[in-house]
Amino acid sequence: MGEQRVTIIGAGPTGLMLANLLGDANVPCMLVERRSELPVESRAIGVTPPSLDLLESLGVADMLIARGVPVQDAVISDGRSPLGSITFRNLAGPYPFILSVPQRETMKLLEDRLHGLNSVHHMDGTEFLGVAVGSDGVRVRLRNLGTGEEYQTDGTLLIGCDGNRSTVRSVGGFRWKQKRYDVSFYMADFEDHSDMGSDAVLFFTADGAVESFPLPGGLRRWIAQTSTGSDGLSRAHLVDCVRRRTGTDLSRADSTDISWWQPERLRCCRLQRGPVLLCGDAAHVMSPIGGQGMNTGLADAEFAAHVIARHLDGGSWDNLCAGYARRRQRAFKAAADRAALGMWLGTRTGLAGQLRSLFLKHFLLRKPCANALPRHFAMLTIPHGRLPGRSARMPDG
Repeated sequence: MGEQRVTIIGAGPTGLMLANLLGDANVPCMLVERRSELPVESRAIGVTPPSLDLLESLGVADMLIARGVPVQDAVISDGRSPLGSITFRNLAGPYPFILSVPQRETMKLLEDRLHGLNSVHHMDGTEFLGVAVGSDGVRVRLRNLGTGEEYQTDGTLLIGCDGNRSTVRSVGGFRWKQKRYDVSFYMADFEDHSDMGSDAVLFFTADGAVESFPLPGGLRRWIAQTSTGSDGLSRAHLVDCVRRRTGTDLSRADSTDISWWQPERLRCCRLQRGPVLLCGDAAHVMSPIGGQGMNTGLADAEFAAHVIARHLDGGSWDNLCAGYARRRQRAFKAAADRAALGMWLGTRTGLAGQLRSLFLKHFLLRKPCANALPRHFAMLTIPHGRLPGRSARMPDG
């Protein structure tokens, strides 16, 4: 195949965002994805104001908002009575809310937008096999999963956006540190027959945490802390956890397939090796509690797009990537530490859970702390790391 200046592996939210930004800058790139169709499950659902600003720069924020549920308030309860609430209504800017929308909708908008970008070649049903680094760029090995045909394509740069099980990270010789948290959760999306409306509701009980978020289409996501492993996965167990801890009966509501997951944290020791750069979950993974992972990946893509554009304009790739790594790792650490702290606080049980309720009710959910929390959860206090002198919109190539 012909040479592409940039090859992006992985067409999740991060890879799709990067391809759109590079396409707007008329940078020839190829986006490679193993899947042939968008994921059916809803996956990540929270889109924060900084990400909506970035989507607005692409002209798709309003379309995404129309497909989701703007969450303006979050209610915190101990399972018996409310402890307090957090409101996003007073956030500065055009998006005083966190948008709850299935990840596939975010991906579909970004994927559809690629159709109008002539410089982007989107290849799905294609597996990344490996990369050879030469003095003038990269030679990428690919396989067409439909025909089994293997072939190679040459390019200037390779960007790994292929998620927390990244093949680019593995074959590219990157080292990383990883740990699993000693807590696990069940999750499913149910028909919503509650009176919670568009509120997020967080139940921090002495028996374990339950989180509930509205979704479009009359659905609501329920996440329950569990001490049962994946072998004990069952709808009945999740329904029982929710009923005992919140009083909500989900037994008669239709639901999607239930899933079990154990949060982990992963950080690559470096984000660049020669012409290969990592973004999003390929570079770093955090607990999904708090909904910051996908948004961190979108911000990675924005920064990486500026780095690539400056490099192709003559800037030093190594120096630009060093700045990218320094700033995006700092942003990741801030988001991951907050996610870990929130998860730790929310999953205390027994006496520690009772003390947590007192701490929330009499300190964290009262002024002045309560006034600071909305910006915190909306990721407005995370170091953005945008290159100086650049707006969210990419310059023309």
